[in-house]
Amino acid sequence: MKYSLRSLMIVIALLSIAFAYVGSYVRRSSVGMYKPAVWGADGVKWYDWAPDGFVNGYHWNAATWRFYYPLWRMDRRFWHQPLHGGEETPYPIDKP
Repeated sequence: MKYSLRSLMIVIALLSIAFAYVGSYVRRSSVGMYKPAVWGADGVKWYDWAPDGFVNGYHWNAATWRFYYPLWRMDRRFWHQPLHGGEETPYPIDKP
């Protein structure tokens, strides 16, 4: 089956966009840290992984979070699970 130059260019463009999307998340995640996710009467209940730019102060940036949501969910499930209580981790934690 012969592919036209146009269809090859479309495939290359789509792969480039996907690579840029994933790569930008990986860069943000590499400098991220655990941030407070749920607060209670006696302080922080648990921490969630927050790549760079996801949290300003202690407020989550909804636009950035929604844009990267599929990658953030995979990252949370397979790499940076939420921290509950006094769990230990080799990654930085922003403790208020």
